[in-house]
Amino acid sequence: MVGIGWHLVLGDAAPAHDAVLPGLRTLTLPDLNEADGVLAAWFHEHRCAAALVRPDHYVFGTAADTAGVLELVAQARAALN
Repeated sequence: MVGIGWHLVLGDAAPAHDAVLPGLRTLTLPDLNEADGVLAAWFHEHRCAAALVRPDHYVFGTAADTAGVLELVAQARAALN
C-alpha cells in the first residue's frame, strides 16, 4: 500500500521538513484514506503524533511532536551509519 523504504507517518502534525533520511517518504493518516481507523486508534493509544517505520514495516519509534520527529530521524540516521 505504501511501497518500500523508510516511512514517516504523521497524525495531524505538519511535516517535519528537516527530517532527512535516505529514501524517507512522509505520509499523513489522511493520505492513507484509512476507512476503519485502525492507524488513528493506534496513534491515539500510543499517544504519538508520528511513527517512523522501517523498510521491513516494523516501527522504529514514535514521537509526540516535531522536535521528537527530528530526534527520531537523527537516531535512525546514526543507526544506519
